[in-house]
Amino acid sequence: MALVLNDGQLTTSAASLVTLATASQYLGLTFFNRSSNVTQTVIVQLTRTAAGTARTIMRAVLLPYEALYVRGIGVDREDTLAAYSTQANIVDYTVFIDREESDFSVWTTGADGTRKASTTVSVEVPESRGPDEGQKEMIDLLREAVGLLRKIA
Repeated sequence: MALVLNDGQLTTSAASLVTLATASQYLGLTFFNRSSNVTQTVIVQLTRTAAGTARTIMRAVLLPYEALYVRGIGVDREDTLAAYSTQANIVDYTVFIDREESDFSVWTTGADGTRKASTTVSVEVPESRGPDEGQKEMIDLLREAVGLLRKIA
């Protein structure tokens, strides 16, 4: 079960999806391209602490009616997740607390709702490291996963 922190629609410039005011969390994201005929590019950025620099951690191209699912993003207090898409008000998003400490994973589903196995990436994060201690490692793992997604896309 997940606790939803925020939901809405992406715009064409980076806008905050969530800023954590409390302790470290593992978050999940979902994105859904509601367009029946337009492909959308979704960019996700992470800013560490309130004064940090935004870093792109994910880029995904969603076909019409395709969805993107991301689980196990380790974030700390005052970190901000932001995102944007090719066109405004076409891609719906949801941000939730991932109550099951899962490995970082990314997958998509097609217009028919079936999971696309060819775009699944799962990266194991050592249990001894939480988001407080493993922030740099998590960013490296996210970048590696994005690189793998680009190779199979």
